Amino acid sequence: MLLVVGLGVGVSAPARVACFVPVAVGMAAVGGLTHARMGPEPRLDDLILAATIAALGLVVLLVQSATATRLWRLWAALVFAGALLAAAAFAR
Repeated sequence: MLLVVGLGVGVSAPARVACFVPVAVGMAAVGGLTHARMGPEPRLDDLILAATIAALGLVVLLVQSATATRLWRLWAALVFAGALLAAAAFAR
């Protein structure tokens, strides 16, 4: 979301590249958590759940990228709110 908001606002190229750092960290975390949940031999139900969650995330990103130039303030507010919720969830 941060990258799409950055594209919508028109930030510089180094700032857009810097947006990939949290994306890479998030992808690594999701991969690790998925592996920890599924184990070495995942069941079909777990694979379907993971694919559904990934598809929903892609749909959100497609909608976001289509509306980033007009609604970038909304997406920035959602990124901020999501970061606060994640911080509150992990701070317990």
